[in-house]
Amino acid sequence: MDDDLATRILVSASLEQAGFYIEQAEDGRQALMIYERNNIDLVTLDVVMPELDGFATCVELRRRPEGAQVPILMMTGLDDYESINQAFKAGATDFITKPINFILLEYRVRYLLRASADVASLHESERRLTTAQRIARLGYWDWSQSQNFLRLSREVCEMLGLDPQAPEVPFRVILNHVHEKDRNILDQWIEEIWQGGKSRAISHRLIDANGNIRYVQQQVEAVLDAFGNPSHLYGTLQDITELRRAEERIWQLAFTDSLTRLPNRELFKDRLDTALKLAKRRNSQLALLFLDLDNFKRINDTLGHGVGDLLLQATAERLKLSVRANDSVSRNEAEEQDESIARLGGDEFTVLLPDIQHSADAAIVAERIQASLSQPLTLSGHEVFITPSIGIAVFPQDGEDPDTLIKNADLAMYFAKHQGRNLYQFYDATLNEAAHKRLTMENQLRKAIER
Repeated sequence: MDDDLATRILVSASLEQAGFYIEQAEDGRQALMIYERNNIDLVTLDVVMPELDGFATCVELRRRPEGAQVPILMMTGLDDYESINQAFKAGATDFITKPINFILLEYRVRYLLRASADVASLHESERRLTTAQRIARLGYWDWSQSQNFLRLSREVCEMLGLDPQAPEVPFRVILNHVHEKDRNILDQWIEEIWQGGKSRAISHRLIDANGNIRYVQQQVEAVLDAFGNPSHLYGTLQDITELRRAEERIWQLAFTDSLTRLPNRELFKDRLDTALKLAKRRNSQLALLFLDLDNFKRINDTLGHGVGDLLLQATAERLKLSVRANDSVSRNEAEEQDESIARLGGDEFTVLLPDIQHSADAAIVAERIQASLSQPLTLSGHEVFITPSIGIAVFPQDGEDPDTLIKNADLAMYFAKHQGRNLYQFYDATLNEAAHKRLTMENQLRKAIER
């Protein structure tokens, strides 16, 4: 763009000969109209023009979203620093003075176009990276020992409710968002990375801007200076809350009873195995209670499976209250005690009592369970009465592995039920003999009837 026709013709001819397609304008307003109608890769502007000069035209181009990144080459005969300074303030990318060296002009134009393409490629890469980070919920941070503050990416700032325009924050700001139960291990972990200079990963909990608990995965490495000493920490932080919840859901489906939310048989056997190993190391006792609800099938058949399910859920809640030693236990202790109860299937439940002092301790819990479960329940408008039969096996005398303890507690429960129901029975070796005799007699009677 130039108001001088001769200059426009010479510049156009030179650049067209170099392989460029040229649009001409004689003043700033015409240049803006041409720019809006075409996909322009580079603009050359003369400074001195009527109506709208080169500086004003440059400012107008930069105000347009599509003109923010286009290269603008100012051509001026004003060979002074003030004009050059004003050109750059207006948003010019580069300048060239008159009289124009057309060989130099071609090189300037090619350089500006190549630089513009590189910038566009960089912006596209940044856009893709930002999109990928947003989709993956991935942010990054770095910490400098000399400056002692963190630089945070926009993703991390948004997660923590911090101002993205002021991403440099003291380290304690981040620690304040770490879940209180994870702070000590995170401090220790970062210190190990700082001392060892190696990359490591850790998962922990954060409190987000809304006060919600988020699970995050961090990958951090120390950067060494020229002397081999750590000077910076660089880290990525990824929100893995949805992944963790999916894993927890899969775990619940695999290891908990969907009706009562209690551990199922597989999880209970695993916890029993762990408790047995601990008891062997401590040379201590543990007890296993095996419960079966008396006449549950009759209630299920008479009142329906819906009432039966409600009864099983109520039984689970009453078992939790019965197993807790008192009402003043902490929340963590209560959760640990609740995890010692399981539903094996149907109307069968088990209770694990680790680290008991005497067998009588198991009897006390069994009596509490009997008293609790025998209280009447109102379920869907029906008053329901239920009692448990309980078998008790004690480690080490009644078995030293999960399968044996469960089998012997089940056998003791069977005898309690056949002695009148709503009773508890400790296992002893004579029960095996009695069970064997009963099984032999039943088989003989069945064969006699078949004859």
